[in-house]
Amino acid sequence: MCKRNFAILQENFRPCPSGPEEGGEALPASSVSSGDIRNFLAEMALAEGDKATALKHAGIAKERAWCNGPPHCYRKALDQAEQMLARLQ
Repeated sequence: MCKRNFAILQENFRPCPSGPEEGGEALPASSVSSGDIRNFLAEMALAEGDKATALKHAGIAKERAWCNGPPHCYRKALDQAEQMLARLQ
């Protein structure tokens, strides 16, 4: 069941454009960020034993959460991504 849900999530995941310069609009503050989604995908991959995919998603999560770097970052997603990367090393 978990593998099927993970496959569906990966198939349907499309990153949202971050702003008008990428053809989209800024997301409201309450929206789930791309960093959150990638952290979730990393957790799912790790649960399935796929460390390479978990590492890939955690790296992307860190990149997306970094923004312009602290203090201009999405701290929750950044910390979660860094913890996942440390676990996978």
